[in-house]
Amino acid sequence: SISSIAMVFFGLCGLFLTQYNNLLLRFISANLAVTGVGSIVYHWTMYHGWGQIDAMPMLISSYAGALMAVDAIIYKVYRINKQNKKLYEFLSGVGALVFAIGLALAIAFSSTAEYAQYFSLMFLMPELVIGISVFMIRFVSHKSESERDYFKYANLYMYIGFTMAIVAGIIWFAVEKNCKIPGREWLRHLQMHSIWHIFISYGMYLL
Repeated sequence: SISSIAMVFFGLCGLFLTQYNNLLLRFISANLAVTGVGSIVYHWTMYHGWGQIDAMPMLISSYAGALMAVDAIIYKVYRINKQNKKLYEFLSGVGALVFAIGLALAIAFSSTAEYAQYFSLMFLMPELVIGISVFMIRFVSHKSESERDYFKYANLYMYIGFTMAIVAGIIWFAVEKNCKIPGREWLRHLQMHSIWHIFISYGMYLL
């Protein structure tokens, strides 16, 4: 419960300390903060309703972030290749539709008992898209952009954020899944879930 405060903190940082006037980015940050509140109360009470407030905003922010990252690539490619505006708008619309469908399926699956086991996979897919897309943005940026100081800082944040997210993912799949297997209950006492809370929220904030 205490480690979930990190999610609230980094969500509020994204809301009020960001240098970009981007409504979608603020919406993503707001969802991260709400996830943190849900996570704090859920881990304290283990009440299913709070568990949904822990999970649903996390899914929404992940799919919205993935859409934002992919759209940035589409925009940069469109700008570099000087394609017409209609092509960008069409591809951007297709991307929005794909991620809207993905989010709807993720919410439906995670809300249904027989498919709840797929929640981790539904959450992992947009997170991977974000990480891969951020790396790709490096290679579709103008040379004039890549030579600027802020680009170097962006690269540093990207590598740190991606590394923290990967470590968080490894912890989730290596510990969270195995601690339920008979004979491996001792994994629960390592408190690795707390590291997951901090690493995934800070890592995705940096990305």
